[in-house]
Order: sequence, then structure tokens, then C-alpha cells
Amino acid sequence: MIKWLYRIGVENMRKKIFRLGVHLLMFVSFFSFGFLLVNAQDKVQSISYKKLFDVSLKDGYESFQGMTITDKYIIIAMIKNDNSKSALFVYDKNSYNLVNLENMQNPIETYDIGHANDMTFNKEKNEVYIIKGNEIVVIDSETFNQKESIPLSNSYGGITLNKDKQFIFQKNNKIYIMKDNVVQNEFDAITNLTHQNISYFNGNIFHTCYEYGKVGLYQPVYDGVYEAGTNLIYVYDESGNQENILFIPTGYGEIEALEFDENGIPFVLFNSPDKYGTVYIPIYNDAVVKISVSDESTTDDSTASLVDKNGNIETVNIKDGVYNFQDLVYYEPGVYEYFVLKSINNLERTSDESIRVTVKVTYDATTNQLIANSEYEKSGFTKDEVIETPIVPGNTSNEILEEEIVENPQTGNYFPFYILPIILGAGLVFVLFKRKFFFKL
Repeated sequence: MIKWLYRIGVENMRKKIFRLGVHLLMFVSFFSFGFLLVNAQDKVQSISYKKLFDVSLKDGYESFQGMTITDKYIIIAMIKNDNSKSALFVYDKNSYNLVNLENMQNPIETYDIGHANDMTFNKEKNEVYIIKGNEIVVIDSETFNQKESIPLSNSYGGITLNKDKQFIFQKNNKIYIMKDNVVQNEFDAITNLTHQNISYFNGNIFHTCYEYGKVGLYQPVYDGVYEAGTNLIYVYDESGNQENILFIPTGYGEIEALEFDENGIPFVLFNSPDKYGTVYIPIYNDAVVKISVSDESTTDDSTASLVDKNGNIETVNIKDGVYNFQDLVYYEPGVYEYFVLKSINNLERTSDESIRVTVKVTYDATTNQLIANSEYEKSGFTKDEVIETPIVPGNTSNEILEEEIVENPQTGNYFPFYILPIILGAGLVFVLFKRKFFFKL
């Protein structure tokens, strides 16, 4: 009798333990799945910057806001302490010095541009568009005269132009792509962070955000995912697909604006709590290419030379039917041209025995990489055959002052949380199966 009661007690206890284990496993599974969703943004690419120049606030002004880049100038907005009005600083694009404007003070304080949270440049019309809630203030980018105000059907916080010169707006967690002032496409840009500005380059929309990190007007909830003081750049294509997330560690300040120059280099404006701002550009790797040309028509003592536009020459001997030149390293975007000139038995080079090589170096802002591609135009070698040019990743060797760099944090070594729901789900199925099987016995 006692053994029977003992067996019943043990059996009931075993059932309770199983139920408790199953419930606990289900809770942990759902929790980890939710944790996965919340922390999916943790899979980001870290990025560091080098400083270009500082900007100081004028007395009576609180912080810097929007920025844009024209053919000649970098234009930066600052807002008054009472948020009643904004002014524009105009800096020379090459020297980063304040420009002496004709018949105008610099900064320009005559505009009615509100908060001036974001602005963009239309190269075709030489116009700067500044978003002011439910209107766009249009300014001539040469004379800086205010031309007109374009009313909008809604109020927006961010503005940019796509390749077709159609407006793109941002409002809260939405991005709107317009066509003839009608919404053509819209998509979610959901984040708990403080929205800053949007910019466009090469088919992608760059949405800057700041981890305010405390209760505030523009970020009432601290999501706790990122360290307070960090910044993010969300990258979307025009269909709303997220291409990447660029992570900016603490130390730079609050990101206010990101705008591209003609080479696709993003200039980034940060606010400092010490009443000044700083404009940075990203640090990226060098690009390396190798130029090789084969020639079956020459002897083993033949040479060829690689000549650039400055007359710099590298001469090599043919080896196994191939002229292999040293790696070419590039630090900046641009188009670089060379000629491979052939010399047989060290005789004088002749221009009719040449191959033109064009190397196009571009910056990919989506991945923060410098990319080089080469094109060969064959014009003189007999039976020549161009070898595919390998693209070799380079090392960061930009000469940068140490104090201007804020180093990357240790990122990318994340625990693969996406595995947890799989493991726990499999464990749950296993436990339920064993439990069912056990009570059949």
C-alpha cells in the first residue's frame, strides 16, 4: 500500500515537473524569439570617421541642424535657443572656410526656414530645398536669395531628391517617394531612435538616427538595445528593402545630417554639447588593382611599360607570355588612365603598340568600401589577350591624425541569437514527444 502511494506521489510529481519544464521551455522560446526580433538590428556594420572641420555656434543659437552640399559650398543650418528661427552658415567646399557673401552676412539670418531640420540640393536648377514642416523653402544656391515657398499636403521632417529629381520625404517611421508631388511609394522605416535626416545616392536612401538614450521630446522611450550616444544610418533601396545598417560608436556627438558630394563621399555633421559641431567623412580601405597583359607575339626579352598621365613609367619584362605590373593603390574615388606601351628588344616605344587602361574608382556608401574596376581598350598588340583584373582588398592607409579618429568598438562578435528559438523549439517538440511517449508506457 505504501509503495503504491509512493509510486502515485512520484508519478504526480513527475507530471508536475514535466508541466513546469514545458511551460518554462515555452516561455524561454517565446522570449528568445522576441529578443531576436528586437535585437535583429544588432547585426550592423561599424564605421569610423576622420574630421574635416569644426563649426561654432553663434551667440543666441542652440544647435546645428540640416546640411547640404552644392557645387561650391557646404551649407549648414543652426537654430536659435528658443527654436524660433534658423540661420545658414556657408562654407567653401574645398577650403572649409566661411565664404564672404556679396551683400549678405555669413551666417545668413534673413530666412524664415523654421527648424531647418533637413535640406537638399538640386544641381540642375541650382536650388536648395529646405523642409519647413508642410512647406519647402527654395533658395538660390548661387545668390542665396529666397525664391519661393512650395506648400505640401503633409508635414515632413526629412527631405531629399532621387536620381529623377523627385522628392523623397521622411515623417516619423515612414519614408515617402513622390512623383509629380503625389506619393508613388511609401515604406516603413521603423526605429525607436530619434530621426535626424535622409539623403539619397546611387539608388539608396540613407536615414540617420540618434540613440538619445533618455526620456526626451523626440525619443520618449530608451529601447536599451544600443548604448546611449551612438548613431545609426539605415540604408534602404527605393522599394524599402533594407540594404545595411551602419553603426557609429559613441564619441562623435549627435548626428544631425548626412549629405553626399559629387564623388559619393558622405559628409556627416555631428552636434557637440560644447556648442560646436564637426563635419566628418568616413574612413575606408584603399582599393587595389593589378594590371596584367599577355602577348604571344614577342620573345622572352621583350618589355612593356605602364605610363600614367604624369609620365610615371614602370617597365617590366615579359614572363611566361605575360606582362605583370605592380599593384596600383587608390585612396580616393576618380577615373585614372594609363597606357601599356610595348617595346621589342628595348627599341623605342611606339604609340601604335599600346593598350589604354582605364581604372574607375568609386565609393560604395552602403558598405563603406572603395571599389576599383578596370577597362582595357586594345589598340596595338598583336594577338594580345587581356587578363581579367583581380580586385584585391587593400588596407586602411589614409594618413589621419590620431586625435581625429574614434576607433571602432568590438562589433560583429555577436552571439547567434537566431539559433535559440530553433534549439528551444526543437527541445520543446522533443519534450512533448517524450512526455506523450512516456505516459503511453
